[in-house]
Amino acid sequence: MIGYLRFVEHTVPNPFELKLSRIMDVLGADYEYEIAEMLGMQRQNIAQARLRGVIPDRWLMNLMRLYGINPLWIETGQGVKRFSNALLQNATDEYVIPNRSWSKEAMKTFKERRRSKNENV
Repeated sequence: MIGYLRFVEHTVPNPFELKLSRIMDVLGADYEYEIAEMLGMQRQNIAQARLRGVIPDRWLMNLMRLYGINPLWIETGQGVKRFSNALLQNATDEYVIPNRSWSKEAMKTFKERRRSKNENV
């Protein structure tokens, strides 16, 4: 019986790991450090979130704004993975919360996207 319980314990997916794997899937990331780079944060932020067992809201908002990823899909696995471009055009950068730990490249990308959006208006 104990062997069975151990087997079940290892086959039940961790909710945090499921959500992180969805993020990796939709971004096409093979490694966690790639997610950190895409979100402009340090790798240790992922380790800290894993310890807490929660995907931070800031990540979900930035994934939605920068990459059009549906936060509900990340949380539940249901619905569309990405929003359409038309829906994203109505969003504003004020929903993205820049982080002090962003790399210079991530901040540059963020500013370029904001600038190009303002030029298209």
